[in-house]
Amino acid sequence: MVISSGCSPKTKVSEAIDTMTSAEATEAYLVGQDEAFVGKVTLHNLIGKTGSVAAHKLNEPVSIKSDASLQQAIEVASTFVGESIPIIDRDRNRLEGVVTEADLFQLYLTLQSRVTDLERS
Repeated sequence: MVISSGCSPKTKVSEAIDTMTSAEATEAYLVGQDEAFVGKVTLHNLIGKTGSVAAHKLNEPVSIKSDASLQQAIEVASTFVGESIPIIDRDRNRLEGVVTEADLFQLYLTLQSRVTDLERS
């Protein structure tokens, strides 16, 4: 499970760890006002740290543009290791959602099935 909202950059590390642990999540996304994407933190990077979570966010986490095609998203995910990838509207720097590798594979298989059905017609 991914905590994709509700974690502000000012959240204390101890609070974020408690929330992530309760949700059985290893990643959380930091969102500011108007759902602005601030960053991503991992449970691993927060353990033993203090202060606000913003001080421990990942530098340039892998993300997918909100207008990316399935092919582009799969290309981004091909080198990704983690729980999920944020989908970002880069014009507004807004977190639109998150996607897992499994989500992308499922979409690809659905598309592939449709192509196969069309070829048989």
